[in-house]
Amino acid sequence: MAHAHVHLNCIGLQLIEDSLQSAIAKRNVLRQRHLLTVLVASNLEASDSQHISTVKILCQILTCLIAGYETTSSAPTWCLCTLANI
Repeated sequence: MAHAHVHLNCIGLQLIEDSLQSAIAKRNVLRQRHLLTVLVASNLEASDSQHISTVKILCQILTCLIAGYETTSSAPTWCLCTLANI
């Protein structure tokens, strides 16, 4: 389990770094629809009191990943369960 956590952190940090480079390279990043890039770009413009740490951004990535997985797997499960009971 610890190995999986380390692996997810490495992937998340790489995603943050890629989004940071993208945000720095482009001026109109907020027009993009990529949530992570918008979060990183708005974080660059935030004041020190509103700045989000990399650890918190990483936690947000993992939350979105798990939430997306959970809802994607739950919806078909309940659909099939309902269809089986008809």
